[in-house]
Amino acid sequence: MRIDAHQHYWQLSRGDYGWLTPEAGDLHQDYLPKQLAPLLQQHNIDKSIVVQAASTIAETEFLLELCQQEINLAGVVGWLDLESENFAEQLRRLMHNPYFIGVRPSFRKNERGEFILNQRIIDSLELLAERNIPIDLLIESQQLVQITDIIKSIPQLRAVLNHLGNPAMGDNKSDVWWNDLEGISKLENVYCKLSGMVTRIIGEQDPAASLQPYVQHVLNCFGTERVMYGSDWPVCLLACSYEETINVLYKTLPNLSEKQLNQIFGLNAERFYRL
Repeated sequence: MRIDAHQHYWQLSRGDYGWLTPEAGDLHQDYLPKQLAPLLQQHNIDKSIVVQAASTIAETEFLLELCQQEINLAGVVGWLDLESENFAEQLRRLMHNPYFIGVRPSFRKNERGEFILNQRIIDSLELLAERNIPIDLLIESQQLVQITDIIKSIPQLRAVLNHLGNPAMGDNKSDVWWNDLEGISKLENVYCKLSGMVTRIIGEQDPAASLQPYVQHVLNCFGTERVMYGSDWPVCLLACSYEETINVLYKTLPNLSEKQLNQIFGLNAERFYRL
């Protein structure tokens, strides 16, 4: 099964997308399954995983409702407040839905960009590990060391880095990402998504050439067994079409076997999210 392991849907009239203002340009409109379905079919993608775009449980429930209607949806990576006193109850309720497959939490940060942790957050992460619910991590490269330490302290917690762990693109080879990605990759329960790349190099004449060193480093660290493709549609449209997004990724990949390509384009997502 071929899977797009990272995309979004939203409906502006819901009112819980505070970041989606008119300044967001082409993103400031509804994006729903009827728009993505023909693109998935065109590229022989059987299923997609929709990831939260609003920090509300209501949006997670909206996405779960879409799964009941759309055969292309494999599941939802939703949102829960790790600091809520009702976290356990809310998690238990969502777990009754077979399409609920993961959580992408948000972390408060201090002025240095470090996560502000407390016992309630740790308890919530431990509960996710106990219930075998994986987490998606939308973090910056300077937070890789801290999140590595957190996962080491909760060894059963499964996690996947979104968007390669957000390296600083361009000539900044001194970015901590190069070293710290290797560090977190040593944790066998951590995966990495080849997603969210094209929007980081908008305007590059040869995006594949610019991205290739970063993709190669991810593969060097994680192998093809813990890496998964994600389009980040519709956010990718800020840089290029769905077709161009997937073609750029193919061009960045080395000469891989059919088995390795199948791992990146589906098998790893199936295993990680237990589809």
